[in-house]
Formats: sequence, C-alpha cells, structure tokens
Amino acid sequence: MLTFKELTIRAMVMGLIIGVFFCILNVIVGLKTGLAFAGTQVTILLGFLGLSATGGYNKFENNIIQASASGAALAMFTIDSAVAAVVIFSGVFPSIYLVIAVSLVAIPLGILFAYSLRDSLLERQNLAFPGGVAIGEVIDALVDTRSRRSLLVFLGMGVGVIIVVLVQWHILPKAVPGLGFGIPTFLGLAVSPMMIGMGFIIRHRSSSLIFAGSLFSTAVWVLSGKEHMQLSQHITNPWVLSVAVFMIITYSLYLIAKSRKIFKDMFSSVQFGEGGRYIRMGQIILLALAVILFIAVPEIRLMPYALIILIPFLLVTILYACWACGETGMTPVTPMGMLGLIIASFFTNKLAGILFAGAVLSAAGAAASTMMNTFRAGTIVKTKPEALLTAQTIGSLLGAVVGSVSIFMLYKAYGFGSEQLPAPLSYSWGVVASALQEGRVPESINLLIGAGASVGALVLAFLNLSAISFGIGMIIPPAYSSLIFIGGLFSYWIQKKYPDKEIQKEKMGEGYALCAGFIAGEGLVLVISAFYTVLAA
Repeated sequence: MLTFKELTIRAMVMGLIIGVFFCILNVIVGLKTGLAFAGTQVTILLGFLGLSATGGYNKFENNIIQASASGAALAMFTIDSAVAAVVIFSGVFPSIYLVIAVSLVAIPLGILFAYSLRDSLLERQNLAFPGGVAIGEVIDALVDTRSRRSLLVFLGMGVGVIIVVLVQWHILPKAVPGLGFGIPTFLGLAVSPMMIGMGFIIRHRSSSLIFAGSLFSTAVWVLSGKEHMQLSQHITNPWVLSVAVFMIITYSLYLIAKSRKIFKDMFSSVQFGEGGRYIRMGQIILLALAVILFIAVPEIRLMPYALIILIPFLLVTILYACWACGETGMTPVTPMGMLGLIIASFFTNKLAGILFAGAVLSAAGAAASTMMNTFRAGTIVKTKPEALLTAQTIGSLLGAVVGSVSIFMLYKAYGFGSEQLPAPLSYSWGVVASALQEGRVPESINLLIGAGASVGALVLAFLNLSAISFGIGMIIPPAYSSLIFIGGLFSYWIQKKYPDKEIQKEKMGEGYALCAGFIAGEGLVLVISAFYTVLAA
C-alpha cells in the first residue's frame, strides 16, 4: 500500500474545490474564446490562504493543492470544443456518458505516461520547464516571505501585476507598434512580463530558435500581401501550419529514433517499488479502454486497424507535448490534434469519431505537459513525485465528470455557436472535420510543403538544433516570441558577465526567482480578468 504524508485530507479537499471551480470556468471560457487557464498562480495563493487559516502553511501540501487543482482544471481541454463542434455541425449532442468516458480516459492517459517520461526529461535531458519553475519558486517563496529569493519573486509578481493591469485598463497598449503602424497586433512587440520570464528560464538557445521560427512566420505574412488579418487566419496559411506541424512531428520521431530509451520509458515498469506495477497497469488499462471506446461505440467507431496508427501517434504527441513544454514553456497541442483529425478521417466517415480522436490526442498531450510542470515544481519544493501523480490523477477524474456535466448544462441553457457561447475553436475544428468527412484535404495542410519542412527538421537535427522550438515559434504570435528572445538574451548576458560557475549559478537563481514572479503576476491577472469577463457576460 502506497502512502504519502503530503496527501493530507485538507490539501486534497482544498485542491479539488479550487480545481472544480477552474474546470467549470475553463469550459465557459473555452466555449467563449477557445482559450483555457490552468489558474495555477491563483491556486497557489488560495492554497496559501487556506492552509494558513487551517493550522499553518505547509509547502508540500500547497504543491498537492496545486497538483489536484491542475488535474481538475484542464480535464476538459479541447474535449469541450470537440463536443460543441459535433453539436454545431451535426445538430446532435453526443451521449453525456460518452463525453465522460472519453474524458476519463484521455486525461489520465497523459498524466500516467508523463510519469514514465519524468526521469528522462527532467534529469537526463535537464529540460527547463519554465512553468514548473514558476510554480515551485512561488510555493517555496511563501515559506519565508522575507528571504532574498522570496522578495525577488514578490517583486516580479508586483511588476507583472502592475504592467498587465495597465494593459487591461488600456493605459498601456497590448503590443507595440501594433495596428497603429498598419500591421496586425500579433506582429508587434507585446507588453508581457510573462514572455520575458519564460525566455530567461529556457535560456538563449531555445529562445533564439523560437524567434527564428517567428521570423519565418513574419516573412510568410509579408509575402502573402494581406495587411489586415487575424492570427487565426495567418496560422492556417499552409506555409505556416504545414511547415510547423511537419517539422514538429518529424523532429519528435527523430527524438524517438535517437533516444530510444525515452520512448521505451513510456512502457517500462516505473521504478518506485510496488507502485511501478500500478503505473504500467494503469497505462495498459487506459489504452485498452480507449481501444474499446473507439471500436465499440457506434457514435465514434473507427476501423479496428486505425488504432495501430493512432496509438503510436498518441504516444508521439505526449512526447512532443512534454518536450515542447520543457524546452519552450509552451505546449500548442492543437496542431497535433488537427493532424489526428486527418489520420482518423481515413478510418471513419463519422464526424464525432474524427473530432473525438483529435480531442483525445490534444487532451492527453496537454495533460502530460501539465503533469511535467507539476513534477518540475516538485523538484524545487522537494515533494514526492508519486504523491503529485496521485493528486493530479484524482483531480482529473473529478474534473472529467464535473466538466462533462457542465458542458451538457451549458448546451441546454445557451446552445453552442450562440452569441453567449460562440465556440470559435469548435468552428475551426468542425470545418476541418467536415471537409475530411467529405473526402477533402483542408487547404491549410499541403503535403508537398510538409515534405520540405520534414527535410528542414532533419537538417536542424543534424546541426543539433531543435525543430520543435522553431515550429512553435511559427504558430505563436511573433509579438510574444520577440519578448521570449529578449528574455533569452538576458540569460546569455548573465552567463557571459559572470564566468565563475558559483557566481553564475547564484545570479541565474536570482533571475529565475524574479522571472517566476513575472510569470505568476501576469498569470494571476489574466485568470482574474477571465473570471470577471465570464461573470459580466
């Protein structure tokens, strides 16, 4: 029997209550805007207040609160959009039991396979995971609020809060130069302390590759001759989406070929005593349930041999999501979900089957990267990874049920594609899935361009450069990647200014603390703003 002293009743209860709140909020925000918020920084502060008021603050328990809340908060990521897309394009709400079942399989799958990758990515590859660094630094800083590191975290949070509040109140612009100079805002220079902080933590190598990808993306915009467009329109250009997706997939496959041990770890008996058997058993059971769902349920039925392709692609997606999160601090899993739609379309003409296949891929990838961030925070706080795994899994199971019921209630109250719930991501997924259902390849995917991008990814790999960072730079707003590059330059400057390893380690540690505050402060304001927007609506 596995027991962990960190898993106290008060920590789990607080985490699950907070997680359920953010789960419902994310379903609403996702159906309104296509976005999602983990709410991590708010969770940490609420955990601090709750623990302090009920017997005293304990950083290990706050890490558990954060883990369980994160599991619940993102339990419906992309699944809610897939459900709404089915409703909008077919007029029928899928079975609520099916939605719950898919959610109960997809999210824990990502979480359990993330555990298998933990040693490889955190210890052997030593990836940065800036989101996890921010979580861990803030949780740790709350133990002694007067230490130098704590003061730097709080200073960064204050700067982040003030700047983003000024942006929200339109005192500062969202981006410079922005539309006033005749170009789209997403090509300007964003006002975002969070992006600078992420760039510092991932350092100059990865941040430079992200910036290089954004330069390619900007060149595509210039050559397109379309001055005024939305980011969503720009990303669907085949010279952006096809290049990014094929580079990411090719490099992920290269990583598997080069570091076969990483991929083998996803199936190995994880070594933490008796618990290793439980992890492997859970992975096998969840994969078996996924197979049963997509073969036995008429609404989403695929041809049986489709899973010979989709299951390995699911594992590639999980590996990519975790690697990208560790290397860049971002996990844009939607392109992988889009490719999942294309693969599934070869094996079914059922709209729900195509959409749910893509949603499972995206949801599992997002869950895995969220779990890796929690593990990274645990290395700072010194929390047992098995305790974090247990807490986040429990949170995801509760979130799957609550989130599925919330989607059904919102559908009954407002419908999807309505003024109250426009579901923009659902429309983009639905358009692609409908085209595939009719036997047409979406215009945003060009196989010839993709083949060239794959060659480019292998060239980058030969040069020991990451095509994942380059590809992510293409599909996030260049206004953000420019700031990430600036943050990376700051880390490079410190490394050059302080060649002595001990001094350099001290200065970089102080930089991590300050930048963790930047990330936490901006994240706090964005979540509160999203909550206010939902209430106002």
